[in-house]
Amino acid sequence: MYLSLLRTRDQSEAKANGVRAILTFGPDSYPVTNEIEAAVAAGAVRPIVDKVYPLAQAPTALIELKTGNGIGKIVLEINESI
Repeated sequence: MYLSLLRTRDQSEAKANGVRAILTFGPDSYPVTNEIEAAVAAGAVRPIVDKVYPLAQAPTALIELKTGNGIGKIVLEINESI
């Protein structure tokens, strides 16, 4: 499965390669987002995390994201007590 929050590949190209391509964005995507969340929780999908930043370092994380040099996702950790 190929999942994008920005854009999806051509559906016919994805299907020809045995891939399910999904674009998820906004309220219409919530059912798909819930499905993905369940798959991650079950361990069926394992995102690759490159770096984790506390929310206070969001500007630094954004700079890191813009460089495009990472090998995985950049995560902002939110303190639930906020």
